[in-house]
Amino acid sequence: MSLLDTLKQSKSAVLITYKLLERLEKEERYNSPFGLKVQLIQGSALVYADTVRTGLNFLLKLKETSKAKKQWVAFAETCRVIAA
Repeated sequence: MSLLDTLKQSKSAVLITYKLLERLEKEERYNSPFGLKVQLIQGSALVYADTVRTGLNFLLKLKETSKAKKQWVAFAETCRVIAA
């Protein structure tokens, strides 16, 4: 897969996860275990969609939220993505 293909997929993932997160927020499930996983996907996609600063800030916030919610799988995965 080329870098251009990766960027196109990442931008698509950002759009899809944004809509999903909007709905989860309306349903008050934004910080549920599923919501945290969707946030992780969005943050990762933001990094790969060439919006590194936005993606990193998003992931740092997610790291703190998942830690506060004691969602250790999401926390560990977020830390891994940040480190990469």
